[in-house]
Amino acid sequence: MSRGTKCANPEPDKTNIETPKPSPRKVIIALIPRWKKPVRNREENVAERAKLRGYVGHAVGIVLSFWLAMKVLSLILVLLGSCALAQEPLPVLDGSWTASLGSGQIFRGTWSAQTSRQNLNAARGSWTILNEAGEIVMEGTWSAQKAGPGWQGTWTARAHRGAALSGTWNADLASFSGKTIQAMLERTAEREVAGSWRTRGYQGNWWLKGSRRK
Repeated sequence: MSRGTKCANPEPDKTNIETPKPSPRKVIIALIPRWKKPVRNREENVAERAKLRGYVGHAVGIVLSFWLAMKVLSLILVLLGSCALAQEPLPVLDGSWTASLGSGQIFRGTWSAQTSRQNLNAARGSWTILNEAGEIVMEGTWSAQKAGPGWQGTWTARAHRGAALSGTWNADLASFSGKTIQAMLERTAEREVAGSWRTRGYQGNWWLKGSRRK
């Protein structure tokens, strides 16, 4: 080799160069798939909001339906209770009575009466006629109705072994503030109530005295 010629650097042997190996941690991280938030367009967002509103509306509808059903059930129970109370009869009242026939005969006995909450102007009950010894000589049933704003009406009485009699009645209650037969019968426990009666050409007067309620 001549002196003036430069010796070129020999090229490295690439076959002996070792490639660095990745660490196990990097390999594991590379194998785990990375989650990427899906990109939604405007139409998908609108549809998702509409779907959510539908769920909320459905839930609200269920709550309102349940609330309405409970209200209706409560109203039905109140109405049933009111109907049952209206059909329940009031307590039985009783007492003694005296009646005159014409200008001479006097009859005495006992009475019982009951009205309903549906009609306080209609009463029915039982009656007896007593002799001087207080023994029952006749008994039966009766009913009476009040007609109009005044203290008058109709009555019917029947003996257990006899025909029925019917007629009209009037009560002397001009200063009484009550409005119904029930009120009149209740008043008899505080003060005697008087009036007149008429039937088939016969007439007379009557007096009712009630027993004090316990």
